[in-house]
Amino acid sequence: LVYFAGADGVNAQGEFVYELFVSDGTAAGTQLVSGQFPGPDGSNPGNFFEFGSRLYFAATDPVVGREPFYLGLGDVADIHRLKEGLTVVKAPFPNPLAAGLPLQLEVSLDASTGLTAQLFDALGRPAQALKDLGTFPAGRQVLQLQFEAIPSGLYHLVVREEQGRQAHFRIVLE
Repeated sequence: LVYFAGADGVNAQGEFVYELFVSDGTAAGTQLVSGQFPGPDGSNPGNFFEFGSRLYFAATDPVVGREPFYLGLGDVADIHRLKEGLTVVKAPFPNPLAAGLPLQLEVSLDASTGLTAQLFDALGRPAQALKDLGTFPAGRQVLQLQFEAIPSGLYHLVVREEQGRQAHFRIVLE
């Protein structure tokens, strides 16, 4: 079997929009592996490599961004995130964020874990000290982040869990 990034005009629509496909070399044996993230944008898989009995690749999660995934060789449906733990359910809201309002972020945790958050300016410098958000149980959690005395501008928010998994977001503070 050959795995590749492709477009069929149905599952991946638009210029430079791709999904993961598999083929046995025949038209009848060529199919979509999985519409990983439903919608017109596609997951745009790439950077494929085989190791052991798995195919590893990077794909774009519409909320989190580019992440590593794997698929068992010969498998045509069961895609896994390489590193489980922190999954973003709902992107930060509101964004742009008016001064003094809290930012909400909804995440799903596979296990109880501690979370931290840090805000960086457009040059990558810490704009706020690392915040310990506390320890949260497994399941869906709504996080509220408050930013004090931060000038208006474009920022990069990083939320980390204890095992190192991170979620990155662009935040506009008004």
